[in-house]
Amino acid sequence: CPGCPPGIYHYTNAGQTTWYHFACEIHRLGRQNGLLERDCVISPLTTDQYPTKAPRPAYSVLSKDKIQTLGVQVPGWEESLAAFMDDLCRYRDDMVDLAAMAMYDLETARAMQDAARYLYVAYSCQQAVEKNLKVLGFLHHEPRRIHNLQELASGLNLPLNPDDYGILKVLTDQYLKGRYPEDLPAMLAWMDRHRAASLLEQTERLYATIRKQPVFSIL
Repeated sequence: CPGCPPGIYHYTNAGQTTWYHFACEIHRLGRQNGLLERDCVISPLTTDQYPTKAPRPAYSVLSKDKIQTLGVQVPGWEESLAAFMDDLCRYRDDMVDLAAMAMYDLETARAMQDAARYLYVAYSCQQAVEKNLKVLGFLHHEPRRIHNLQELASGLNLPLNPDDYGILKVLTDQYLKGRYPEDLPAMLAWMDRHRAASLLEQTERLYATIRKQPVFSIL
């Protein structure tokens, strides 16, 4: 920080615990908040029972005296762990909601195809894929508020082929064009029953590929 004396500053949360008690508290909070479905046995180990290449100190609590001279507030580890678990609960709830809305959007796309409302087919297909990608985005970071499907898919390590990326581009383009009135006449003329049916079929295949990711099985 500007004006801080140079040097090494240690920072950990206040208090002290063992890896065993840390794991026990994670388990307790996970069960309390519905993040863990069942109890599990957590067994303590001694350092001798868990050998590592580098020798570990018997007592490794770091002193925060130096960094606290700068006015840094150091919460207890229990407080920070509870806040982290609260964030996980919020992310989980957001993921559950997005996954449910993605399914609704795909069902809407099918209904719009039957009703010959082809522009709504394209819009609903884009929304179904976008919401699924944002569910996966929560595993890496809170997803950005964008509608570009190619950008949302980048970095997610999805098993997509060039045709899949082509559909991501088509859906993105159709969504963005649909936001501007001057583009609507051309879109209405282009998006006929055949093109809408093809787009829906390709979206359903892409949707199924994304939903095979393990996280969707626990939402």
